[in-house]
Amino acid sequence: TSIEMNTLSKSFFANHLVSYNEYKNELIDNKFKVVEFTDMTNNWTLFTKKRLNEYKKNIDLHIKVHDEETVNYILSFYKLAFRLLSENILGGIKYICKKNT
Repeated sequence: TSIEMNTLSKSFFANHLVSYNEYKNELIDNKFKVVEFTDMTNNWTLFTKKRLNEYKKNIDLHIKVHDEETVNYILSFYKLAFRLLSENILGGIKYICKKNT
């Protein structure tokens, strides 16, 4: 939705979003040979959930080291990352390519 796109752009700094196939085709169209193309969404979802929970667990320490405003900003970014992945709004890939000559 336009609201999600605005959130992705301003809060998650994601301005170029395409489907998996579109991304793969962009690589091919730009003269790359795709050697490996792996969906990492599940791995990233688990990682962001663990990162969020660990950050929350140590929030008092983070506030001592930084300040409450900074900690709240980081916390909201971590929450957003987890929500976007867990609700399948965003996904992730790992790829290996070789440049065709």
